[in-house]
Amino acid sequence: MSEQKHFGYAVDVVICIDGSERMSPNMETVKKNVIDFYDSLEKRSQIEEKIIVEFRTKVIVYRDFKNDDEPMLQTEFFVLPDQNDEFSRFVNSIEAKGGGASENALEAIACAVRSEWTTKGTRNAHYIVVFSNSPFLQYGICRDCRSYPTDLPEKFSEIGAVWTGSDKENAGTFSHKDSRLFLFVPKDEGWAQFESWPRTIVQYDSCSDDDKDVVGQLFSSEVVPNAPTETRTTDEDDGLFMGGQKWDIDLVVCIDATPSIKPILEKVKSEILDFPRYLKEQMGFDARGTSKLRVKVISFRNIETDEEPMRQSDFFTFPEQRAQLEECLKGIEAKGSGAPASALQAILCAFNSDWAYRKNARRRQVIAVFSNSPCPPFSTRGSLGKDGALFPADMEDLKGILNGTLKDPTGCMRFYTSCMVLFVPFDESWDPFLSFPRTVVFYLDSLKQDYYGIEKSIIFDCIFMS
Repeated sequence: MSEQKHFGYAVDVVICIDGSERMSPNMETVKKNVIDFYDSLEKRSQIEEKIIVEFRTKVIVYRDFKNDDEPMLQTEFFVLPDQNDEFSRFVNSIEAKGGGASENALEAIACAVRSEWTTKGTRNAHYIVVFSNSPFLQYGICRDCRSYPTDLPEKFSEIGAVWTGSDKENAGTFSHKDSRLFLFVPKDEGWAQFESWPRTIVQYDSCSDDDKDVVGQLFSSEVVPNAPTETRTTDEDDGLFMGGQKWDIDLVVCIDATPSIKPILEKVKSEILDFPRYLKEQMGFDARGTSKLRVKVISFRNIETDEEPMRQSDFFTFPEQRAQLEECLKGIEAKGSGAPASALQAILCAFNSDWAYRKNARRRQVIAVFSNSPCPPFSTRGSLGKDGALFPADMEDLKGILNGTLKDPTGCMRFYTSCMVLFVPFDESWDPFLSFPRTVVFYLDSLKQDYYGIEKSIIFDCIFMS
């Protein structure tokens, strides 16, 4: 049996701290905020219903290469909470000393961008946080100093090219789409230049704030409410920030309706019905008047042994047809022969859906499967597709559409905008899906009373993971 696939966020945070004497009034507050990162993250991830599979943090302490014996200290990444003691000891050892009128902050940011970033999650978060009370020196002005890093690019614009994604060749494991930069810095013309950087938040004169929600800002897809009026944010449309664009999001939900699903069927229905609200909460979706969310439901049993093996609804548009979706879900009952539910037929029918197509709209086409049965072999019994034709014809056809080698004859499904997420029992019959592109298999030991109740957040992440 294949190894269980872990789904969730792998989070890397690189913290750049101005270690000059100017930081003396605020250093203890900064250190406390930094040490509390993991505990705050854990609480926040529960509130946001995010699955964190790994959290690592790295610290860069910087001063002035010309005037200091220790102008820059860099740690490796600490894995938290496993290395929490080592991490806390290092942070507590930082002293505010030395420095000059300005510090080498740009070199610290350059080193941060060039870190060995994680790629372990189905979603990876690459964040840089800077705490400073000083202006910064011109990039490269200290290049002749003995301790200046030898592997940094000649111009800071090269770091900017990596950050914006225009230079992928020199990006290493850094993903610009998954990155954020947070600057807690003095109001200064130099720092103000970062206001034009994408995915960047600049907060001025904020190092002394001991109650600011740093972690909250790391995991918010919008500016934190009640942020100071001097906060400036910029962003490009990267799949998390909607940028005011027109979106078509179609979700087809396939629900196992055999007796095996009975213990948690009502919870599954609740998750599906709550998804539009969750989507709105996460990205303000239905506030964008030009965007559309539609949900379709397919309930399925065993096609060989059950009298009513499959039922399909039309797409319900939100928020106008919420009541109709609720009524459709109420009609699903856990009953039948008890033979394993024919999930493959349900998935093939999902592929035959009337997917949305509007010119100039960005599309996401998502299939979510909830089952508590093994996945029986493909059966050709019955006319399940459009006009009595079944397409895709088998598992290989289905995989071909997802990887782009086979065109969907309906013309509306696009491999690069589609994804699947399967909430299924830990059974080897589901393992073939592990090799499918843009597919997440979320194994549950058993779908019983301990049902996770986090499925809507996983579906949301899958929509924007490709």
